[in-house]
Amino acid sequence: MDIDKKLREQLNKESEQLDDLLRADRGLFGRIIDSYHSSMSFWIVYSLFFATLIGAVLCFCAYQFFMAGDLKDMVFWATLSLACMIVMAPLKLWLLNESGRQAVLREIKRMEIRNEQKLAAIEQILTKSSSEKC
Repeated sequence: MDIDKKLREQLNKESEQLDDLLRADRGLFGRIIDSYHSSMSFWIVYSLFFATLIGAVLCFCAYQFFMAGDLKDMVFWATLSLACMIVMAPLKLWLLNESGRQAVLREIKRMEIRNEQKLAAIEQILTKSSSEKC
């Protein structure tokens, strides 16, 4: 029974640590900032630059649409604005998915470390209990 108590105490302590980790989650902006420190940081910066460039072109096209006097020009600028939005959407989605992927990889690493620590603690408890029996 002594082993069961020790295991329960260890599991309760680890549960509290997990709760602390969940409370310390940095949120969306923290994940996006963390994605700049990954192995894909070059591509993230490149796609963000490209998305910003497309956004500037979108703003220009929208301005030209509202300043156009002819219907033909309005259709042209509206089409270009729509094309910019269509190009920008996958870039933004990829950036968001990449930040999520980085967060998942980070959590997997944390869980691996935590499982190794749990295994070591359990082995230590079992060796102590087996030595007490002898």
